[in-house]
Amino acid sequence: MSFVQAHILSAEDAAARDGFAGRVAETGVAYVVEGRDGIAQISSVRHLGTRVELLWSDRAEAARWATSLAVEPQIHAVALADLLATHLTGLDAAGSYAGPDWSDLPAEPEVTGLDLIRVLRRACVAEFARSAHTTRQVWLLRQGEQFAAIPATGSAPLTIPVFASADQAADLARTIPGATPYRQPLAEFIGKTLMTCIAKRQRLAPAYMPGPGVLELAPWDMKALLNGTQPPMRVA
Repeated sequence: MSFVQAHILSAEDAAARDGFAGRVAETGVAYVVEGRDGIAQISSVRHLGTRVELLWSDRAEAARWATSLAVEPQIHAVALADLLATHLTGLDAAGSYAGPDWSDLPAEPEVTGLDLIRVLRRACVAEFARSAHTTRQVWLLRQGEQFAAIPATGSAPLTIPVFASADQAADLARTIPGATPYRQPLAEFIGKTLMTCIAKRQRLAPAYMPGPGVLELAPWDMKALLNGTQPPMRVA
């Protein structure tokens, strides 16, 4: 169970959080400032006695604040995959909040790690859909005569990971024996692969990365996403 509690964000704070997530989903990296005493944190203005770890979607913005936040500061990049798998859940476990794109305004967004994971996952799915629409292709993992699958978290027996690029597919392929990236034209994916997933009761995980909050879509929801319609996204 998380040691921190979520609170209702203002529209302005939610927009700042969502903007951060969208930029990190696009670039694949966030930034922290680390000094002699560790990663830069400040005292929460909303939750007495708790801390807020500061993150940025832009390296220059992190550098702008570095000297006022840490002694002997250094800017460190945190890969999106690491944010989702361990970094943000570690904040919750430590009883700290995340402060996305902090800029020393009187009231900055303070969100739980799991809330930021949820928003980042949705941003990654949106980025996947934009890329697939532009390139007219997706990437899956081929394993023998089938597409590689991972255990599902819901009622479906298996989930098929789907990616926007060969590099993203290759990252997961390295963890699955015998799996190799496979490019599929978007029309074939929609007309053939999604039909097979329906028959096999399989879901699909667009922009899949290990960690909590994986979004698993039913095949018809994946089709809606790729057709430009926002489907209901079920968080695993």
